[in-house]
Amino acid sequence: KPGENYAAMVAQMAASLDELLRGAQRLSQHDGSSFAPIRRDLSQIRAQTANLEARTARADGEGGEAERRAQAVLFLARRGVDATAMDTDGLLRELDQSDEPYFDPASDAPPDDIDGWLQAQRERIVSATIDGARAHTSADFFACAQDRWQVQWRQDHALTLAALSHRSGGWQPADMNSWQAGAPQQFAQQAANVPAAAGLRAPGGLADSGVGLVREPKAAAYAMALLASHASIAASVQVGGRGASQWSGAGAQPDALVCRFSEVPAKLRAQLPGGTHADSLRKAAELWALLQAMTCGAVEAAEAERSPPLRPADEGAWRARSPELLRALLAGALSQLGSQFRTMADVRVSASANEAARGGLPGWEHSAAAHVRVRLNAAALGVEELRRAAASGLPCCELVTLGAAGASDVPLWAVLFACVRANEWAAASRALDGARQALPRLAGATDALSAALRGTAAARGAPVAAQTLTAAEAEYSRCWADAAHAGAHSALDGSGGGEAHAGLSLQLAEQCALVYAQIAAVPLAAGVGGGGGRRSLACAEDYVWHKVGVVVAKFDAHGAAAGKAALAQLQELLAVTYGERHFVQGGGSDWLFASVLIASAQFEKAVAYLSRAAGGAFRVDALHIALGLHACGLLATDEGEGVALGGVDGGLEVLCGSKTPSVRLSALLEAHASQLFAESAGAALRYAWLVQPEARKLSLASRLIVEHGRHRELLVAPSGASRALDFLAPLSRRQLALAVANALETRGEADAAAQLLVVAQEPQRALALAASALTDSLRAAPDAAFAFAADGAGRAAASQCARAASACAETLQAVGARGGGAQWAETKECAALLAVHRCFEAFGKGDAHSALCAADELNLLPLHPAQLDECTQHLRASALSLQRLLPRVLSRAMAALRQQHAAAAHQEERARVELRADALLALAGLAGGGDSLAGPDSFRLVAVRAQMHG
Repeated sequence: KPGENYAAMVAQMAASLDELLRGAQRLSQHDGSSFAPIRRDLSQIRAQTANLEARTARADGEGGEAERRAQAVLFLARRGVDATAMDTDGLLRELDQSDEPYFDPASDAPPDDIDGWLQAQRERIVSATIDGARAHTSADFFACAQDRWQVQWRQDHALTLAALSHRSGGWQPADMNSWQAGAPQQFAQQAANVPAAAGLRAPGGLADSGVGLVREPKAAAYAMALLASHASIAASVQVGGRGASQWSGAGAQPDALVCRFSEVPAKLRAQLPGGTHADSLRKAAELWALLQAMTCGAVEAAEAERSPPLRPADEGAWRARSPELLRALLAGALSQLGSQFRTMADVRVSASANEAARGGLPGWEHSAAAHVRVRLNAAALGVEELRRAAASGLPCCELVTLGAAGASDVPLWAVLFACVRANEWAAASRALDGARQALPRLAGATDALSAALRGTAAARGAPVAAQTLTAAEAEYSRCWADAAHAGAHSALDGSGGGEAHAGLSLQLAEQCALVYAQIAAVPLAAGVGGGGGRRSLACAEDYVWHKVGVVVAKFDAHGAAAGKAALAQLQELLAVTYGERHFVQGGGSDWLFASVLIASAQFEKAVAYLSRAAGGAFRVDALHIALGLHACGLLATDEGEGVALGGVDGGLEVLCGSKTPSVRLSALLEAHASQLFAESAGAALRYAWLVQPEARKLSLASRLIVEHGRHRELLVAPSGASRALDFLAPLSRRQLALAVANALETRGEADAAAQLLVVAQEPQRALALAASALTDSLRAAPDAAFAFAADGAGRAAASQCARAASACAETLQAVGARGGGAQWAETKECAALLAVHRCFEAFGKGDAHSALCAADELNLLPLHPAQLDECTQHLRASALSLQRLLPRVLSRAMAALRQQHAAAAHQEERARVELRADALLALAGLAGGGDSLAGPDSFRLVAVRAQMHG
């Protein structure tokens, strides 16, 4: 066993070597085939033992007990002893991990021991191989670790530079992308069982997406969040499309995009701490948290009504305003508003731990009591005043004991209100049950409330039985409304224990009414909180929480019709009666007003307001809020053209309709994509690809590509960081190429359009367009354009011809690489036009022989009169473009023949040139007239032929 002392055993064996030898021979049960035979005399064994003891003594300071055990086992095994029975796996691992050679295989066997020597050599080779493999593995490991560290360092360095330069008003250095090409694929971690949506491919890495080129940090962060989502999620947010159906079987929730977007403000706050934007990011994070809570609660409620998905027509769950969906949305808003209050209360209690006296008991009712205790201390109202108020007969002043041992009592209704405000229904139920046991007079007055609290806590956001809520409403009217009314009058006439006591009583009565209102939508008693809860509802969030809670209670207690009517009144109150003037100009903020609109389920108005607020500073946030809502089927859209306002803010009108507002989401997407394209074509085109309908999407993407002249880089020959369209499926890529080609052809750039038509898999049209562009360039170029002494206009014309010829050659080569098309008339026309261009260029350079060779490739010029009829037939069957260029081809061919005639040294050669010149003249006569060969051209040919006789 590992705990035994093998060193002592070795010492005993060394003391009596003869006994050791005999005992080892008896223990050995095998034939010694794995070790060398024992051929040692006594002196050799003594010498080996001494060497082992010496090595053990030297290793005492390093290896210790474990190394001595390993040496002893190896010593026995090398001498034919089956030492495995005395060993363990841990001991062998210790031996394997040691680098010190315990024996020398070469010197361990005597010269006459052949078998031992061979065994030792074999072991030495195996040991050397293992050591070498270990060394290589270690080197590879440390090399990989260093590479990963360098990549991570470059990423952190680049992000740090981006953050610092943004705060100073600049941006990253020019070599920002030097590290991105080798960056890991951060956004390609999608599940293998999720199929890619139609029209999209799985998102590539950061370098392919181009997000790292976006200068504005917020826009870049949102784009990264969008790209991090799987392609099926990206397809689901296509505006006006059938994206919602992509969720079935894909394993992604409809609110997944909202969850990703909600992380952006927090990440930006971590990367860019401080500054004027910090408060805006905090408020944006709160709005996203509210939106996430609402959409998360509505996913299940809307799932049954999600087919067919949202379309511009009045269809879908949101357009129909499903009662279940509306209630789930409002319940999610209540949950988030309660979470915000709970966080605030916990922070206040932690900051005033001594006076709060929260204690360590579980349950949030103790935190609520501590929060109430802190507020009472701040108002300078102690427990004695509360007891005197209760003794004087003021209503709703019952006290309960919660918190640490010895802590002061707190008002029951203040604790219940804090629990309900924090959405802690279970804590409120426990606090009320404890008070009912301590105060018997509450038993008959809170039975229905206790049942409603228990039911609400057990329902976990689901509706409670209407009978329970109706009983609670009746109980409030019977037991508490009159008491609160009396407390209000006592506060007004100054009776009831003083002004402070009366004010406290009125506030507690108000909180009692608010608790019942949140459960059963009871109206506040006359005179209680005359300002609609002004004492207990201290901020806009509290007010919205109360109003939304009443609407939810209307849904549960009085049915869908009453709930819808209450919601419509609340929306009118918040958006119109109060509106922007109250929530923004009255000391609030743009984010507060947007949050109020979202909490009241006015999503379209919230998006429209944020898109124009602060001169468009929040338009990026508005766009992504709209995308997240649309992915959940919660945004009504109308894909009419967005109208640019002429105001100072340069806003974009994205809201249409008054009674049923809709958002022009495509207009927002177009504006954002147009702004991004100059910095990052990849990110901009990903946003453009969310636009619907299909024609509008292709029109936007093609317009951006053509306006910035990026068609060749993005579609014809993409490479490296320019692979911005790799997210598209082949079919979508072909459709985009076709749209860009049509746009270029409309602009008169036929040569560039031809190359894109090949990508769009329309080769015949591509060849025809390339031939047309080259024909027009050749016909427009003057005769002297290709000469060395051409003027500026001539050189420009020759350059245009060269570009058209290059595009035609590339198109012809691309079509040939795809296979087929060799017998197409368009293919032959392009090849012939390229030959004409080579003829013109060679003649302009004074190379008569090359010009004639190029002209002969047309198979239209006879070499002698016998071929005249055949060439005439070919000419009449050729393309119209060649027939129109024939006069200039004949003119250059005749001039080249004249040069050859002048340079000919023999009469036979001159006669051959003259014979071909006569054939060309005859061809010109047969093809003369019309558009082919006019009279002046024929006269010039005759004049050149006459010069050969002179």
